[in-house]
Amino acid sequence: MAWFDRDPVATLPDFLSVQRTAYTALLDALAAPLPEPAERLVTSLLDDLAREGAELLPIRARRLDPLAAAYVAIGARLGTAVLRRRCAEAGIDPLPAYFLPRDDVPCWRSVCDRLSAIDPGSPQAARVIRDSHAAFDLFRVAAAQIRERAHAPA
Repeated sequence: MAWFDRDPVATLPDFLSVQRTAYTALLDALAAPLPEPAERLVTSLLDDLAREGAELLPIRARRLDPLAAAYVAIGARLGTAVLRRRCAEAGIDPLPAYFLPRDDVPCWRSVCDRLSAIDPGSPQAARVIRDSHAAFDLFRVAAAQIRERAHAPA
């Protein structure tokens, strides 16, 4: 989402809408609940995004392996520290709650531990890889829809 990095002030509402749309679609597509503590973290993010008034567009996805979804969701959160600094440099104050520091590192360690326990040659590993790509696609689709709507003629 280079468009957000170029002008965080102008594109902040779109960015938050992309996050809300993609995270919602990700949770809706789960074949089973996210492993804890990832479930709590993503639910908390969605609550914050709703309170911020982030738009929610409907997108659909096929069923996703919960570990693949957690990998994408929590991995994306690790990049939020960089985005938080960029927003502060751009003068966004106060920062939306979405950007506030959370307990992401223990969640990431938990996901990595679970992934490490999977035999790399197993059908489960293949499914997690395939579903991770599909989970990333949710963010791409959400970004395309939000940006298309933002630039549509009135």
